[in-house]
Amino acid sequence: MQDHSTHLRGQIPDFADYETRFGDETLLNCGIIGGNAALMFDFITRLWSIHQHANHANETAFTGDMGAFNYLARTQFNGQTQARRSGEYGIQEVRKRAQRLLVPT
Repeated sequence: MQDHSTHLRGQIPDFADYETRFGDETLLNCGIIGGNAALMFDFITRLWSIHQHANHANETAFTGDMGAFNYLARTQFNGQTQARRSGEYGIQEVRKRAQRLLVPT
């Protein structure tokens, strides 16, 4: 399994720390996801960003999908239930985030 994350480990500064911290946790299946639409929009947007910026030049035999998905889920979305309760993932926030993606900078 170590070989699967070689590329991401070299591209994401805290990826090795994530592996150490969550190494004994169940590997999440990135083929089965769903939930609150606003939360999922945020998640997919961030996952796309990881692939765009840290995985696009990956020339290994491994796609990096599982590594990127689990890294994001474990490091940035472990507290998603509390954030959702606080309204962080309301429809207005989704619209703002979508607009930022569509407007060129």
